[in-house]
Amino acid sequence: MTHEHRPSELATLQGDVRAQCVWSHAQMGVVYPSPHAIFVGYYPKPGLAITQELVRQCKHAIYAAFPPNPNQLTSATVGLGFNVFSTWCQDGTVTAEPPKGMKFRFPELGADGNELGTSTVFSRSNGKFQDSACHLFFHIKSDTAANCVSVLDIITAQLASVVDAAKTVVQVADSKTSSQGTGKVLGCRFTENFNNPSDPVTLAARTLIGYEDLAHLGGTYLLAQRFHINWDQIHNMSDEEIEDIIGRTTTKNYILPDDDTRMHIKCARGRDSEGNTTPVLRLGLPFGRRFKPGEMPMDLALKGANYADEEGIYFAGYTQSVQHLEVIMDQMIGETPGFMRDRLFNNLKSDFGGYFYIPSYTDLGMEPLSFARNKKVTDWSQQPGMDWDRLKTHYDKASANGWMHYNHAEYLNAMSTMSEEEALVKNPPSSRVMELMSHNFSIWQDNWYFNRKQPEFKHMQEYITEYYGAAKAAEVMQLPVMERKGWAIKMTLKVVASHNYGHRGTTWIEDGVEHTGPEGSNTYTMHPKEVIVGQLPNLSLGQGRYAMVYETEAEHIANYMSGCNEASGLGHVVPGHQKLLNMGIGGIRQQAADRLANEANLSDATIQFLRSTIMALDAVGEYCVAFADLAKEVADRLSATQLAEKHNLEDIEGRLRRIATEKPATFLEALQLVFIMHCCLHHNGEPVAVGRLDQLLNPFYERDLAQGIIDEDMAQEALDCFWIKMDEKVQQNRTHVEDHQKMGFLMPGPPMGTYPKASVNQWVQQVTVGGYVADNSAAAVPAYNTITKLAIRCARRLPLNAPCLSLRVNPLTPTDILEEAAKAVLSGGAHPFFINDDKIIDGLLNSGDYIGPTDANLTGLYDGKVRVEDARDFACDGCFEPLFPGKNYFTLSTMQLMEVLEAVLNDGKKYTAAGPNFLRGGVVTEPTPSGISLLTFDSFKESFFKQFQLVHMRFAQGVLGSYGARESSCPTPLLSAITDSCIEKGLDLYNGGAKYNVISLCIVGIPTWVNAMYTIKKLVYDTESAVTSLPELVDCLICDWGYNMVEPFQSELLSEGRTAARAARWQRLRGIANDLPKFGRGNPEVDALAQELIGKLCDVTLNEYRNPTLQSMKDMINSYTKRFGTEQHPWGGYQVQVGCATFENYVGFGIGTGASAEGRRNNQTLASDLSPSPSLVDEPVRHQACPFVDALQGYTSVEIDKLTQGAMTDFNIEEGFPEQDLVDVLRQFANHLGPNMMTITTADPATFEEACRDPEGYDLLRVRMGGWTEFFTSLNPDNQEQHRRRPISTPGTAVASHLRSARPLRTAVMASDEVKLSAKQAPKYYEARQPSGTGVTQQQKRVDGPPEKKRKTRS
Repeated sequence: MTHEHRPSELATLQGDVRAQCVWSHAQMGVVYPSPHAIFVGYYPKPGLAITQELVRQCKHAIYAAFPPNPNQLTSATVGLGFNVFSTWCQDGTVTAEPPKGMKFRFPELGADGNELGTSTVFSRSNGKFQDSACHLFFHIKSDTAANCVSVLDIITAQLASVVDAAKTVVQVADSKTSSQGTGKVLGCRFTENFNNPSDPVTLAARTLIGYEDLAHLGGTYLLAQRFHINWDQIHNMSDEEIEDIIGRTTTKNYILPDDDTRMHIKCARGRDSEGNTTPVLRLGLPFGRRFKPGEMPMDLALKGANYADEEGIYFAGYTQSVQHLEVIMDQMIGETPGFMRDRLFNNLKSDFGGYFYIPSYTDLGMEPLSFARNKKVTDWSQQPGMDWDRLKTHYDKASANGWMHYNHAEYLNAMSTMSEEEALVKNPPSSRVMELMSHNFSIWQDNWYFNRKQPEFKHMQEYITEYYGAAKAAEVMQLPVMERKGWAIKMTLKVVASHNYGHRGTTWIEDGVEHTGPEGSNTYTMHPKEVIVGQLPNLSLGQGRYAMVYETEAEHIANYMSGCNEASGLGHVVPGHQKLLNMGIGGIRQQAADRLANEANLSDATIQFLRSTIMALDAVGEYCVAFADLAKEVADRLSATQLAEKHNLEDIEGRLRRIATEKPATFLEALQLVFIMHCCLHHNGEPVAVGRLDQLLNPFYERDLAQGIIDEDMAQEALDCFWIKMDEKVQQNRTHVEDHQKMGFLMPGPPMGTYPKASVNQWVQQVTVGGYVADNSAAAVPAYNTITKLAIRCARRLPLNAPCLSLRVNPLTPTDILEEAAKAVLSGGAHPFFINDDKIIDGLLNSGDYIGPTDANLTGLYDGKVRVEDARDFACDGCFEPLFPGKNYFTLSTMQLMEVLEAVLNDGKKYTAAGPNFLRGGVVTEPTPSGISLLTFDSFKESFFKQFQLVHMRFAQGVLGSYGARESSCPTPLLSAITDSCIEKGLDLYNGGAKYNVISLCIVGIPTWVNAMYTIKKLVYDTESAVTSLPELVDCLICDWGYNMVEPFQSELLSEGRTAARAARWQRLRGIANDLPKFGRGNPEVDALAQELIGKLCDVTLNEYRNPTLQSMKDMINSYTKRFGTEQHPWGGYQVQVGCATFENYVGFGIGTGASAEGRRNNQTLASDLSPSPSLVDEPVRHQACPFVDALQGYTSVEIDKLTQGAMTDFNIEEGFPEQDLVDVLRQFANHLGPNMMTITTADPATFEEACRDPEGYDLLRVRMGGWTEFFTSLNPDNQEQHRRRPISTPGTAVASHLRSARPLRTAVMASDEVKLSAKQAPKYYEARQPSGTGVTQQQKRVDGPPEKKRKTRS
C-alpha cells in the first residue's frame, strides 16, 4: 500500500479516538480550575522514601471517598519531585526511561560539572522563585472547601507513617469570586488564571504529555510557587501604574496594547525552539488575608487598602515540559544579573515551591480512566473530575443564535465539548482540525506580545552571490528584465523556504542544531499534524509587500519616474488552476520548453519570456521539494512513538515530491498543488484568488471516493486544513500593523500614489463555489456538488476571515445549499457572499461588445467577444470582480463620483479646500452653469452628466494608456505560465498575452451621490418640499453645514449674532436633509431615482469605450491590436465592466470629500460599495431598520444590473434573524430579487459596542468589507464606527409572488452566444414602481426656527 492510500491515524474519527486516549491516562481533575484548593508539600522522614505503592494507596483511598464519576469534582493531583520519579525509573518501579520533558534547559551545575537536579532560574531570581526540593506534592481541588479538607485528612492518614509532619507545608487557597462569577487576585483588581487554554484538544496538545513520550502518556509538569505580595508598595501606586505592571486594565482585564516588554503578561509568555508559544495552564488561587479586622494601618487604608487584599497568590502552572516553564521564568528574570525584568516581581516573592512531575495513571501503576464516546463525538460531560464550562469563565460570551462565536477560547471549548445531539446538527471539526485551529489562534495572539515584522529581502544580486557566487550574480544582472524576473522568483522562493529566513520566532533548528537570531518570517515552518503545507507571506494587501529587488542601478530612476517597479505586480486575477491540475508543473514547463526547442524564428522577447517561465516553474518545483525536505526533517525530530505524525509527514513528503514534477492524481495532491502555487504567486508579489474550488476538486474527489481512498469526512477535514492555511497570518493587534508600501505598489491602472491601507487582514484569497457548468449548452446546467457544500461548511465551522467564500446562486440552486449558506451567515463570518449568476453572466457576455479597432484592416487581429462557456466559468478575484479563470488580464481603476458632484455645484471646483486661500476650491473640470440658471432638476442632472463625461473621458484615456506598463519593469512569468494563451503567444500576461483584458471601472460613492441628488431634488426643486435654493445650499456645504463658517462665504465683519443665526439655519437644514428617506431602505421614490441615475451613469461610462470621443483612445486600441494580435492568436481586446466599490476605503474616500447634500459633513465616511448609507458620524446612531426583502426590491432593476463588475451591496442583520427567513431571502435573491451581488454581516449593535472595548473577548467578530471579511477588532476606530452605524435589515414583509419568479435571462435560455435580451423581454418586476410621493411638510418652519427664536436673533 502506498503512503497516499494509507489510512491516516490522525484523520477524522480515528484521530478523535487517539486524542481521547491521552485523557484516559491523565490524573482525574488534573486540569480542573476549582474554586477551592489546598496545596500540600511533603518530605519523607529520615531513611524513608516516597514509593509508588504509597502514592497509589493515597489515590485509591481518595477514590473510595470520592469515586471517579462525571458528577465528581473533588480530586487530588499528585506530583513528585524530579529526583523521586527518576529514582522510580532507575529502580524499575516504573519500567520506562524518565520522561523526556524532565530534562532542564538551564541545569544548575555543581563544581564537578554534574547537574544538581534543579534549574538556574531559581538561583538567578535572587529569591523571587524558590526550589524547596519537596518530594511529594498534592494539589487538592473541589467545588467546596469542606471536601478539600476531607481529602487532606485522607492523605494525612495515609502518609502519617512516612512523611515528616514538622516539614509539611499546607496552604489553603480559595477563589475570590467576582460578581461576574470569575475569581479575582491582587485586591480584586485582576481576574485569576486569565487566558488559559479552555478545551480538551488544546490542553491535550499543549499541557499533557502526548505520543511524543508514549510511556508517560497523560502526564504533565507543574511549577508550584507560594508568592507573598508586598502590599506596602502596591498601595503606593496608582491604578494606572498597577495596570502597567500587569498589562491589563483593572476589573475588566482588557489588554493594554503597549510595547513595554516588562509587563507581566509579556514576560509570562514564552516560545519554544520552533517559535511556538508554550501556553501554561494556570490554576493558581489567592490565599489568606493581608489584614485582620482592626489591624489595617490608616495610611494604607487611605491609599486603597481593604480587607479583600489577599496575603498572596499560590501559583500552580501546568505544561508539557519543564523547559517551557524555565523559558518563561527566564524571560521574567531578564538579562541583567540581580534584577527582574518582570515588574510584577518587584512586589512578589516566593517562600515555597519547585518543579514537580505529575505522573500518569500508568506511571502510578493504575488503570486508565474510561469515559463515553458517542458515534460522532467524545462525550466530555462524562469525564470524571471535570467541568469544562469553568475553563471558559473568562471568555464565556457567545451569540444566543447558537452558530456565532465571539472569541477563540469559547469557540474551542464549545466545538470540542458539544453533546452528540448538538454535534449531529453542527457537525464540528475533527480533533486534528481543532488542534490546528488552536495553533493558529496562538500565533494570532502572539501579535499582542511580539512584533512579528518580517526581515527585509536583500537585493537579488546579494542572494545569487551567496548561493552561486559573484560571477554568476554579475552574469544574471546583465540579463534582460524578463529573465531577471525569473531569477527573482527563483531566489525569492529559495530564501522564504530556508531556515535562517523562514523560521518562526528567534530560534530555529537546522541540521539538528539550534540557532538564535532575529525574528523570522514564519515562511518555512510545518506543524506535524497539517494536511496541507506551505506558507504565505505575512503582509496583507494594504500593508504593502516584501518583493525582492532585481533592477539595476540604471533602471531605478527610470522605474521611479514611471511609477512602476518590482512591487507593482497587481495579481487580482483568478489563476489558471485548471491548467495547472491538468498538466502539472512539469507538463507546463514542457509546453514552454517545446516551443523553445522546436519553433524557429521566435523573437528575442518571446525567447526571454519562455526562458523566464521555465525558470519560474522550476522554482515552484524546488519550493515543493524544500517543503518535502522540511517534512522529513520534522518527522526525524519526532519521537519514535509519534507514529501517526511521522506517517502523516511521510505522506506529505511523498505528495510534494510527486507534484514537484508530475500532475496530481488524487484529491489531496490536487489541493496541495493549488495551495503551493498560491503561496508561490503571493510570495512573488501577485496576490491572486483561488477560483472555482469545487469544480477544480470534484473530479479528484469522485475518483478517490470510488477507489476507497477518501470519504466525505476526510475530504471535509482536508478542506478545513486548506482553509486554516489561508488564514495563518492574521494581525489582530493594529498597533503592530506594518506600512510597507512603496511608490508603484500594486499599480492597478494608471500610476498611483498610495493604495488604500485599511485592509489589515486582506490577502485577496477568494474561493468561488456553485453556479453553472462551464459549457455552451442551450440551457445552463447547475454545477453544485459535494465539495460546494463542504466549502460552505468550512466557512461556517471555522471562524476565519480568509479565504473569502463566494457562492454563485441562481434559480436552480438546491435548497440544501442555501440552508448551509444561511447557517454560515448566522455564524458571523460574513461568508459566503452571494452572486446572482444570471445577472453577472449577462454582463460578462456583453462586456466586450461594441469595442474594437476602428481600422477595418485590423478586424482579423481582434476578438473581444466573450464566449458563453467562459462567462459561465466566472469566478471572483480577491475582492468580488467577476473574472475568467486563467484567461484574463485585469486592471482596476477608481473614480470618485462625489468629486464630480462638488464640481457641478461649485463652478467646476472641488470645495473641500474652499476658503481664503483657494477661494471656491481646486479645479476639477471646466466651469459649470451657475446654480440659479439650473431651473429644474432635469437640467441639474443634465449638467452633472455632462461634467461626468468630461472627467471620465480623461480618466478612460489614462486607463487605456497604462496597458502594458508593467511588463518593462515587473513582468509576471509565473502567473503567465498558468494563464491560457500566454505561452502559446509568447507574451507576458501584462503585455497582451491573455485571452481577455478586463477593465474594471469602480465608481466610488454611488449611494452617497444618489442620496445627495435626491436631497437636492426635494429641498431645492420640489415645489411641495423645497426649503432652500441651490446657491444657498452650495454655500451651506462649503461652510460644512454651518459648522465651519469660512471666508469669503461668510464675512467676519458681520456680527457674531448674524453669523450664528445663519449657521443655525444651515444646521437645521441639515437635520431636514438627514430625515429624508435614503436609497436602499425600501422607499420607492428614492429607489426609483437611484435606478434612473445609475443606469445613466453606466451608459455614459460604457459609451466612452464603445464610441470613444477622443481620437487618442481610438488610436491606442488600433495600436494594441496591431502590436498584440495575430490571425492565429487575435488580441482579446477589452471587456469593460462598470461597478461600484469602495472596498475597505469608505472612510479613506470620505477624507477629502466635502460636505454633501444628504447631510454628510466634510471628511466623513461614504457609504460602502452600493450599500445603504450609514447614519451620520456625529449624530446618534440610526439603524434605519427595514425588511430585508423591501431593501432588495429597491435594487431590483435592469439599470442597476448595468453595474456588471458587481453591484456589491453590504447588508447587516442581527444575530437573532430567523434561519428559515434568511433561507427565504437567499432564495428570492437567487430568483433575481435585489442587486447582482450582496454580502450579509451578522452582529447585534450591542456586540459591536462591547467589541470596541474588549478586543480579546470578541477576537472572532467579523464584518464584511465589500469583497472580503475583516476581524472587527483589527479595524481602526473610524472603520469600526462606520460598521456600527450601518443600517439593519430585518425579517418579514414578503414581496409579491411575481417577484419570486426566475428571471428569463440569456444564461438560462440562450441557444448560442448571439442571442440578445431585448428591453421588451425584461421581467415585470423591473418596471419602475410608482413613487408614493413623500412630500416634505412643515419643513420651512424647521429651517427658519420658531418665531420667538428668530425675533430674538434679529434683535
